[in-house]
Parts: sequence; C-alpha cells; structure tokens
Amino acid sequence: MKIFVSSLILMFLLYLTSYAQWELNSGITTELTSSSNCRIQSYSVYWQGWACGVNGTVIRSSNFQSQWLNVSGNGIPNIVSLDNICGIDSNNALVSGHVNSSTGVWKTTNGGQNWNLVFRQPNGRINAVWMKNYFQGFMQGNPVGGRWSLWKTTNGGVNWDSAGLYLQQDSNETGWPNSLCIPMGQFFPPDDTNKIWFGTNNYRIYYSSTYGRSWNIQSTSPEQNIYCIAYGGMFQDMTLYAGGSNNLFKSTDDGTTWTLDSVGGTGNITGVTFCEYSFFLTRGNIMYMHSFYGGWYPMHTAPAGEYNYIDNRGFGFWWEHFGVRTNGGITFIAEGEGVKKISTVTPGGYSLSQNYPNPFNPTTKIKFDVPPLSSIGEGPGVRLVIYDVLGREITTLVNEQLQPGTYEAEWDASNYSSGVYFYKLVVSGAEPLITSDYSETRKMVLIK
Repeated sequence: MKIFVSSLILMFLLYLTSYAQWELNSGITTELTSSSNCRIQSYSVYWQGWACGVNGTVIRSSNFQSQWLNVSGNGIPNIVSLDNICGIDSNNALVSGHVNSSTGVWKTTNGGQNWNLVFRQPNGRINAVWMKNYFQGFMQGNPVGGRWSLWKTTNGGVNWDSAGLYLQQDSNETGWPNSLCIPMGQFFPPDDTNKIWFGTNNYRIYYSSTYGRSWNIQSTSPEQNIYCIAYGGMFQDMTLYAGGSNNLFKSTDDGTTWTLDSVGGTGNITGVTFCEYSFFLTRGNIMYMHSFYGGWYPMHTAPAGEYNYIDNRGFGFWWEHFGVRTNGGITFIAEGEGVKKISTVTPGGYSLSQNYPNPFNPTTKIKFDVPPLSSIGEGPGVRLVIYDVLGREITTLVNEQLQPGTYEAEWDASNYSSGVYFYKLVVSGAEPLITSDYSETRKMVLIK
C-alpha cells in the first residue's frame, strides 16, 4: 500500500513539475566562471543568485532575479581571477580565486559591500567551496607539497582546518574549478550528505563517503579530465553524472561503476546539475536537458558566448540554477514556472493558438490545448520549442506530461534580436518523445 501511495504522489509531482529558462541581464560583459544559488536559507529566499569571474568580478541578483548588482572590489583585488563562488543567502557568500600561483578565499556578510580575506595559500588553487549549512563547509584545491588541499570549516568559513583530511597526490595530477560535488537538501538521505566527489586531470575521480576522512579512487578512463559532477534523484533513484572533455559518465552506485552516456554537441562539458526530476548540462553555447522522458536533448541555445558552468547546488522543491558564460551572460533555469494552466475544461482536441501580442517586444504568451489520451489515463508528453529563422532550436518553454486543459506559456525575448521566430508544439503519448502524435508550428515576429 505504501508503494502504491508513493507512486501516486510521485506521479502527481511529475504533473506539477515544469522547467523554464530565460536570459538574464547581468549588466556586465566580463567573463563569468562560476555561479551559485542560495538554498541554504530554504524557502525564504527565491531565485537569489551569485556569480563570479575574471578581474575580481562578483555580481548578485536582486529584485527577484531580473536585476544584478555588481559587488566587485570592496576587498577583492581586481587582479584576482575568481574560480568558484558559494552563495549562502542574500547577504553571505564565499568566493575563491587566484593570482599566479597564490590562492585566496574571501567572505561577505553584507551582500558584497565588503569582502574579507578568510583563507590564503601561497601555492595551489582553491577549486571549490561548498557550505552544507550556515556553519559547516568543505573546500577542495589543487595539491600543495604532495597532498591535495582539503579544508573544513565549522564557523561559516571564518576559519579553515585540514586536520584529518590527508589525500596524497599521484604524480603531477591536479584538479579543476567547480569540479566538487556534495549532496545537500531535504531529499537526500542523511548518509548522502557525508559524500564528496571531485574531478581531476588524471583519469580519476576522488570519492569520500566519510566527509573527507578517507578516500577512494574511481576511474574515468578513457576520459582524462573531469570538469563537473552532479548527484541527484528522487527517493531511492539516485544518479551521479560526471562530464569531461569528450565524454559524459553516469553511475547509479555512487561511482563504483560508470557507463558512458550519449549527449550531443562537441567540446568540454563544463557543468552538470540536478533539478528535482531532471538533469541539465552545459556544452559550448548549448544547454541540454535529460528528463524522465529519457535521453539528452538541446534545451536552450545561448544568444552569445559559451557556457563555463551551471551551478549544481540545490535545496528542496523548486530548485533554480544559473548557467554563466564567457561574455558575462546568464541563463536562468527554474522549476514550476514554465507553463501555467488557465482552464480545466477538457478540450476536444489539440490546438496551438497564435501568440499574443504579435508582433511583440519583448515578451509574448502562447496558448495551447491538451485533450485526454484515448488509450491511457496518463497525460501526454508535451514540448513547446522556439526556433530562429534558420530553423535552429534556441529554447524550450515546456517539456513535461500535462493533464487535459488549456495552458499558457510566456517567452521573454529580451536578449534576442528583432526578427521572425517560430514556435512548435510537439505532443506524444505516455511513452518518451520518440515519435509525435501531433505537431503544429506557427510564426511570430519580434520587433525592438
């Protein structure tokens, strides 16, 4: 009976889950290297984000997420190349960076008005900082003196201690910024929050199930470099992904065994993250999604720049993530905001309405109808995709199972140029979106 009830709850949650993405105006053109949402404060902070980059650049979101404040300087020298940022809440954050061979970590407690140096090391490079809560945290850096640079804090990052965290360096191996992963949030079993993974350039991932007290080697051959790791799932279906120069690896046993997973595109996989029921990754200028439908597909094409990272921290329902790019651009991913049901009246058939307004600047709404399936009670799989005039898929507004009704999705084209665009509704049955039962395409015009 418990299994049946749990299945019903899971199906209900699947029906509610949607994913939206849109381009944010960061206010800068400086290269961004890392990002972080702020979920330690749980539900009292929504869509609060931090990002960092070269030249000591730090920005944070304000006013929902539409405005970003430049909080660079204020204690961080502009000659520092910042590598990783960990947002705790709207006021507290930690950021690591380096100048030549020296590395440091700065902390703010007032939203970036002031940054204080809380850690300095004359050699090495701190690749990532990860706070489990307001007080406990872990950070990982490149080897110094033959041992990996591993540190813990119990007072919110004010002080750091490496006692009991010895891990010997193998040959000349080193690590990568943003390649650290530690599970957090209420959906992870308590034992999971003691797990740590980080990538290297040595055909291996280091894994600890004891929060750094002991370590195991997990081979990633034939992939030498592992740039990003993410861990997530619902209930007992936990999955681990690791991305490198050419390959994406998948594991369902905490990395004991790995299988190659197929994803499109070329170049480094620079970020991978979990968002309740789906995974996302960044590669080149494209963001990919892997949902419960199965398989990776392009979800969003950045209008400019290439992705350096998408943050892989999350806490509870309605997780949000920020993908940052070489041109200072930011793509925002959120759950629960992609599509809105505006009528529960059961339609007689599928239909895709003309967007309104049309022409538009810069937002427009698209309405469509979803009837019940005749052969099965589950909702059909629905995708609503935007294409440019050359037929390139630039963003996905909807990708989920929907129950019968009339729906409305909104597209914000603030960061796209004037011109003709197309939107396409593709619907299948309860099976994955392999073949479509219905599709319709319409044209719209953006005028700025």
